[in-house]
Amino acid sequence: MNKKVIIESIGWGGVILILGAFMLNTFGLMDVKNIWYSIMNVFGAIGVVVSSIPKRNWQPVVINGVWFLVAVIGIIKALALHP
Repeated sequence: MNKKVIIESIGWGGVILILGAFMLNTFGLMDVKNIWYSIMNVFGAIGVVVSSIPKRNWQPVVINGVWFLVAVIGIIKALALHP
């Protein structure tokens, strides 16, 4: 498998994780306070950033960089609530 296919697959995996977390929350199957919600968003954002940087597509890098930081804060808060 060539590098481009791997990077694109990582990006699509990220999209699936972010949309999956959003849908699970919207349908009442996962609360935003659940640590897995933030974990899905962290890895989703990383995936989108990884696939966007080689293309020099900066808008997804910026929005997912912020998305990543917010999700990390969510993980920290979830861990603080359940030590």
